[in-house]
Amino acid sequence: TELETRTVDWMRQALGLPEGFSGVIQDSASSATLNAVLTMRERALGWQGNKKGLAGQGRLRIYSSDQVHTSIDRAIWVSGIGEDNLVRVPVTGRFRAMDTAALEAAIIADRKAGMLPAGIIACVGGTSTGGTDDIAAVAE
Repeated sequence: TELETRTVDWMRQALGLPEGFSGVIQDSASSATLNAVLTMRERALGWQGNKKGLAGQGRLRIYSSDQVHTSIDRAIWVSGIGEDNLVRVPVTGRFRAMDTAALEAAIIADRKAGMLPAGIIACVGGTSTGGTDDIAAVAE
């Protein structure tokens, strides 16, 4: 809508983002999560998942800790990725942060097994314990 377009452009300007930046406004965190998971799926499949379906595609994997919101589980189900492909990475420390060494090991093992890592979902202030991942370490 016009209102959404203008609002996103105002945000772009306020944040100092480049002219080509765009986006959409989601009505809830759950719909934003679903959108993110669908984007991970499509990007991992070369933007062909919606067109060709998931049958015959590589087995996708999404990684997160057990501290993330339950909307992650729903997004995995709705996207067709399947709950068995949501890899729960152990947490460590007082912030219950994702163990990045375990994350890296899981990704390496999955690649060796012919699986296709599609994305990592980090947590900042999980609803049950306040679990917070080290975003910079997860991004590496």
